This record gives sequence, C-alpha cells and structure tokens, in this order.
Amino acid sequence: MTLTQMQYFQAVCTYENYTKAAAALFVTQPAVSKAIRELEAECGTPLLVRKGNALALTEAGRLLLKEVDGVLSRMDQLNRKIASGGLKRNYVEIGLSTFSSSAAFPRICAEFHRRYPEIRVISHEDSTEKLFQMLDADRVDAIVTTPESPEREADPSYRFLRLNRSGLRYCVSRNHRWARRSSITLEEIAAEPLIMLSDNYSSARGQMELFARQGLEPNIIMRTSQMFTVERFVESGAAGGYLTLELAETNKNIVSIPCSFDRPLKYTCIAWKKKPAEHPAVADFLRLAREMYPGDRA
Repeated sequence: MTLTQMQYFQAVCTYENYTKAAAALFVTQPAVSKAIRELEAECGTPLLVRKGNALALTEAGRLLLKEVDGVLSRMDQLNRKIASGGLKRNYVEIGLSTFSSSAAFPRICAEFHRRYPEIRVISHEDSTEKLFQMLDADRVDAIVTTPESPEREADPSYRFLRLNRSGLRYCVSRNHRWARRSSITLEEIAAEPLIMLSDNYSSARGQMELFARQGLEPNIIMRTSQMFTVERFVESGAAGGYLTLELAETNKNIVSIPCSFDRPLKYTCIAWKKKPAEHPAVADFLRLAREMYPGDRA
C-alpha cells in the first residue's frame, strides 16, 4: 500500500464519488479508479460499493479508513514539523570529568547560552574512562576531559581540541600557617588533615598510589565525590586538599603550594568522534569552543 493509494482512498471516502475526489486531488478520474482497484486487489476484498449515485464503504473499507486516517494525520503532523524546523535538535549532550572541565567548560557554556539561548546543554559527569565509553556508544556528542595517556590522544577514532593546561595542586586556606610557603614535601601533606575525592576518580587513585609508593599513610578526614566540597573544606581551613590549578588561581581564599611530587600539567581537551557533526547544535558548540580556545589542536 502506497501513500498515494491511501490519499486517493481517503478522498473517495470523503466525497463518495470518483470524479469529485479526482478534482479535489487535481488528478484524473481514471487515476483514482485505478488506485482503488489496486488497493482492493492488495486487500483481497471490496472496500467500496455503489449505492445509487454515491459510493459507500464496506465493513473492510471502514476498518481500513480508520487506519488510513491515522497514518495520514501523522504524516500531516510530520510535514508541519519539518516545515517549521521542528526536527532540528535543540540540545547538545556533553560528558565531563570533574576536575578537568572545571575551568573551561563553564566559560564555554556561558558564552554558548548567550549566543544560542534556544539550545540546551545537557551535561553528564563521570570518570574519564567511562566518558570515552559513553562517547563510543554515542550516548554523548562530545566529552571534556584530560586524556590519560598519549596513546588515547593519538587514537585516530577521535578528534581533540585542546583547551587549557590542567592539573592537581595541593591547596590550603589563605589563612593557613603554610600559605606563604614556596614548596612543601609529600610527608608534610600526608601528616596534615586532608580531604580527598573518592576512588571513583582516576586523579584521586593516582594521588593515593603516590602516597603508597613513598610509604606514607595520609591523614584523610573525608572522602567526597564533589569537588565543590573539597574546595569548601580547603577554603575554610578545615583541611588541605587537591584542587585544579585553575580553581586555586581564581579563588582568592585558597593558595596552592608546589610539591616536588606534583604530576606534570596536561591538556584538558574536548573530544568527539572523528566524523562531521550530525546536528547543527553540536557543530555550533564545537565551533564556539574553537573560537574561544584557538591555540592548540590535537
């Protein structure tokens, strides 16, 4: 059954006459008659019978008309949606790693909302490994994170836009007795009250492995899944903690202290599949990110 056959059948049922239906459809009467004959042959039963000068539906015709009306109504709705641009996706989905995205992503989001107020940015926070899994499964359009290995960043399956260098630094309150120190040892950090992210985060696992390699057992007073909580504890002076360098530089109540065991800074990147963006909203988001961070691209 074709869409044309359904349209012709609906018109004949409306006008109860082949000639009037043909006129309404701007086609010839033989074309309408032929379409109905083919439809009846396909259904294997008469759909219309003549009663006087008019056509009437058989029981099979009534059942078919009900279904045809529904299909054509949905087609009409779809055509109106297409004509109005309603099929354009009005959101982008971005995966985020807690530490890596904390500086660049809010800036990009703020500017994106200013330029494209009609497009929503939906974010999902998780570990770097899970974010790449989400990207591979097409559950997000792009991710903002720090690739954990050079091999990952060299993977031809992805494209990367480097945003800014990022890394963890030990931080204390500006009122802390160590606030004016130019350096600190890992032993001192371990002995001081410390708030750490949970082991769900690779950065936290890496830091704990570093303590273990040095034979140190840090004085952890709390584990949390929220970087905001780490920042508040550090800011209040309740504990030292590892925060991103960007946060330490923007929060005037926090001071970062270099340690000889600090890991080298890495690039925070936006990563996406190596294919053209399928949705204009995603292309707009990536275009804006390139505009705001034009320097380094992987």
